[in-house]
Amino acid sequence: MPGTVRDTSGGVLPGVTVTLLNTDTGIVLTRTTDDRGAYEFVTVRVGNYSVKAELPGFTPRDVDRDAVVLPTDPSRPFRERAP
Repeated sequence: MPGTVRDTSGGVLPGVTVTLLNTDTGIVLTRTTDDRGAYEFVTVRVGNYSVKAELPGFTPRDVDRDAVVLPTDPSRPFRERAP
């Protein structure tokens, strides 16, 4: 699950602590944004999540996401089975 953290003017924010909490299991993962404000959680399972972004000098931001859906490979689309 990749993302980018930006300030209210649209500028990227490096050094932000991004915390991902699976609200179903209590599992917590933490990443820090890079110099482009980017972060990525590689092993995210389907579930309900709360994401928090924190950086000294900024108000922490919480975002809740219900039912994270894993993307499919666009080169291998689902097809209806023939009867």
